[in-house]
Amino acid sequence: MFNLFPQYTISLIQIHLLYIFVDRCGHYLFEFNYLYKMQCRNFYFDLGTNVGIQIDKLYNQSCQSPLQKIFAKVYSKRSEVCTFGFEPNPNHVTVLQSLSQKYLDFGYYIYIYHAFAGIENTVSHLYLNPDFAYGKSNHLWTAGHKKQHNNNNTPIHIPTINILPILQSISSNSNVVVKMDIEHDEKVILPALNRSHLLCKIKYLVVEWHGSRTILNNVKHTMSCNNTQIIEIDDNVKCL
Repeated sequence: MFNLFPQYTISLIQIHLLYIFVDRCGHYLFEFNYLYKMQCRNFYFDLGTNVGIQIDKLYNQSCQSPLQKIFAKVYSKRSEVCTFGFEPNPNHVTVLQSLSQKYLDFGYYIYIYHAFAGIENTVSHLYLNPDFAYGKSNHLWTAGHKKQHNNNNTPIHIPTINILPILQSISSNSNVVVKMDIEHDEKVILPALNRSHLLCKIKYLVVEWHGSRTILNNVKHTMSCNNTQIIEIDDNVKCL
């Protein structure tokens, strides 16, 4: 599930639910696997998975937290939820591999991708954040991955997956929860979901909003669906 993105070659890689095409220029194109998708009626999209705290709450029902209450409302059987995580930070790869394998062994449908979630298929870049550990530690990467690099740091290249066609392919009668903690990129993705009316496929969109709420308030006032709830939650409760 990780480190499967060769650059500057032509290849077709089947990675569970996504077919990833890599062209000669290193551009990434994604196609949803419809056959597998049809087996799922309940979806959880974890955008900005970090170390998987929220995914742990989905499957560990004894963990009490605000997000756990939302899961309980939407999903009658957690075993029937298909989970997709998106986390670009390379330092979380090992932890997320272990988390995925643990729940896969229990029979759950869970796939975590070493990638950004976005509204186009492209390659983004991460740089060391000089605001943390004087730029000497790569534990905390800069939230603004589109910013210019600092102190001549060498970037790492991470694919960005367009989540719009994935949501488009999901049946309108599915139960969908989306969590966003993506360090300002919610200001791009949320309006795109609203413009494309894909927001209406989501029962609960849980977001940790950063900065001015002008865009958030505009989406809330212009969204065309009444059954979608946008909730601001900063839920850092860890399950033991």
